[in-house]
Amino acid sequence: METPQYLRRLMFGMMAELRYVGILPPLRTPHHPLRKKAEELEPGEVREGLVLSSVRDAYLVDIGVDKPIRVRGRPPSPTGRATVRIIKSGSQPEGIFIDREEVEVYWGFEIHQYRGSVGRLAVEGGFDLAIATSRYGVPYPIVEGQLRGSWRRSRRILIAFGSPRRGLKELLKGEGLTLEEAFHYTINTIPNQGCETVRTEEAVYATLALLNLLEAG
Repeated sequence: METPQYLRRLMFGMMAELRYVGILPPLRTPHHPLRKKAEELEPGEVREGLVLSSVRDAYLVDIGVDKPIRVRGRPPSPTGRATVRIIKSGSQPEGIFIDREEVEVYWGFEIHQYRGSVGRLAVEGGFDLAIATSRYGVPYPIVEGQLRGSWRRSRRILIAFGSPRRGLKELLKGEGLTLEEAFHYTINTIPNQGCETVRTEEAVYATLALLNLLEAG
């Protein structure tokens, strides 16, 4: 889902498990633009692209318009995904490679694989604020005021979710830890859930919707 819609087929090819991914709509985030014509690109515009080949002192990059454009600089990978800023518009637009950190708006999420345990990550990960989500936690409305202060003082925040078969309490028990030892807060974002477990993807939506209010409030 994070990959711009115009790069999905190029980057992942034909895979049985991704058979219907092509019909997923764009996220409508800044890095999922709908504009498709090269001549409509504007200087300063930023897009995600896929490096296709090198040509003289530049690279040809597919950024989701009707033709590849020339991009100068050094890409993260000679044949991989890259972030591009447009520096020249018109019938032959050009761009430069930039780091994602240079983009001043939300530019999608990144996925990293952590091979350790959730308890070790929470305790040793260097987070300013570690939040566990659990049906055993304090209902969110009760802890919201206290959590808001901690949230605003923190830069690195961990929000942990359990799996469908084992919640965080059970996972930590196997490490000899408790929720209180590993996390600063244990909150219940779906009180009175009415079922034994909540799907992780549903818990993510519910939790982030509430925590987003801490930013706005």
